[in-house]
Parts: sequence; structure tokens; C-alpha cells
Amino acid sequence: MTVNYYKLLSVPRSASAEDLKKAWRREALRFHPDQNPDDPVAEERFKRLNEAYNTLIDPSRRRLYDLYGTGDIRQVRHVRMRRESAVFSFIRTAASAAQQRMRAESGDDIRLTSTIPFVDAARGCVRVFELPRRKTPNSEHTVMRRLEFTIPAGVMDGQRLRWRGEGGPGIYGGRHGDLYVRVRVEAHPFFSRSGYDVVCPLPLTLLELTRGGSVQVPTIRGPATLAVPAGVEVGSELRIAGAGLPRRGADAQGAAGDAVFRVTMDLPRVPDEAQIAALGAADELLRDRRDSRRAAFEALVAECDHDAD
Repeated sequence: MTVNYYKLLSVPRSASAEDLKKAWRREALRFHPDQNPDDPVAEERFKRLNEAYNTLIDPSRRRLYDLYGTGDIRQVRHVRMRRESAVFSFIRTAASAAQQRMRAESGDDIRLTSTIPFVDAARGCVRVFELPRRKTPNSEHTVMRRLEFTIPAGVMDGQRLRWRGEGGPGIYGGRHGDLYVRVRVEAHPFFSRSGYDVVCPLPLTLLELTRGGSVQVPTIRGPATLAVPAGVEVGSELRIAGAGLPRRGADAQGAAGDAVFRVTMDLPRVPDEAQIAALGAADELLRDRRDSRRAAFEALVAECDHDAD
């Protein structure tokens, strides 16, 4: 423990050389071993008085003592090293704490939902999103940015798309977050999806069902011509290969899906008398030319009626 030389000599820190001499003589006479033969600590106290006086009376040693608590240059070096070590330790601790506070952090992910018309989802499209971008890590003020993103052709309803690095900004060098967009595909009045096929109803007149021919049909790639075979049945499916949705992911190497047309009969909802008469005449004309399935069907009706009796 460092000895307080000023307190030992009973003088203030501003004491002059003359004050130190007077104090030393007074205290030395008081604690001199010859004056205290029965006091075992008098000699040690006397040595300390001399040490204090010799240190403080020398201006250079006194400056060292005031700075480092000792006038011994060897001890001064030790104190300096100890203080420097403490300072460096403090700096390292502070730097480590600051580094912990400033550790790089990734930005937040941004999640959005985008509703897209069926045909746009099938063909692919471009959408513009307004996304927030903070100016600084501690700022509450946000700046909006407009970015264009390509929605790939054939995206499915509910599919989640990801764009790396387009989310919230990282801080202290951290990577930006990601943008996730959940796609909602609007229902279409005619088109629907079945895997990679695009399904569409095909209303045909009685004449077209019977005679067949070529009809113009819509596809997601534009109008196309479809060959309708004579005698096609209601409910059957006609296809245009490769006119459906592009395959994605593991199926990307395969061909696109098909455009599928499900045949329906186009009849008036409330036919007038002339239409009913025309249909009746056509039915009479074709009665003898019905195929065996109609005859088998009528036979089944008769059999059920007989069983009921």
C-alpha cells in the first residue's frame, strides 16, 4: 500500500522546502529510536520519516511521487506499466462492448401478397412494388423505393416467390433481408388450371357436334384453330399440344402443358317455337342413324321399368 508522505510529515501537499525541514525535525525528534528505546515500531517509523523527507525535499522525486505515489524511478516504471495495462484493458473491454453493440445484423425479410389475373400469371408479367428502405439503422424515417420484379410464367396460386437481398437493409455491414411475394391468381371466367394444362369449355352447336370442322379457340398464347372431329361427344376433351403452361422446377426440361377444351353443347336457354320445331325435325331425321349406345340405353330403361313391376 502506498504511504502518504505528506500525512506522515503532517504537512499539506503545498508545503515548501522550509516547511518540510521543520516538519521533519519535529517528527524525527519525536520518533527517534534513542528517544523511544521501549517502542518496537519507533525505528521503522523513523525510517519512513527519512524516506518521506528525502523524497519530498528533492523536486524531481517529489514530482514523481505526486504523479505515481513513489519517488523511486524503478517503482515508477512498474506503476506506469500497471497503469498502461489497466488503460489497455479498459480500451479492449470498451472496444469489445462497442463491437458487440455494432455487430453486423441482417435486415428484416419483407413479405407481400400480389394478386394477378389468370392470363398474366400464365404468361408471366412485371409488377412494381413500393418497398421501405431505412436511411440509417437508428432512424425512424423510412424512404420508399420502387422496384420492378418479373413474375415468372406459369406461377401457381399460393406460390411464394423469393428475391434475395431485396428486403430490409442490414446494419453495420449485415446483409439485406429478402423479399417474399405470395401470389394469388384471380379466377378466370373460362380458363382453369389442371397441372400444366389450361382447361377451357368449348361450346359447340348441334351441327358442329355432328358434322365437325375447324373452330377458332382462345389459348393463353392467343387465338388458335382447333380441329373438331365429326360426331364428337359432349364431355369429351380436345387438345392443342404445347399450348398450356410452361413447366417449372424439376419438370422444366419437359414440354409445356396442353390447351384442353371440354366439349359442351351450345343450346338456347329458353328456345322459341321455331327453334323447338327445328330441333324436332333434326331429331326425327337422325332417329334412325343413332348409334347402338342409344339403343342400349333405351333397352336399359325398359329393363328397369320391367324390374320395377
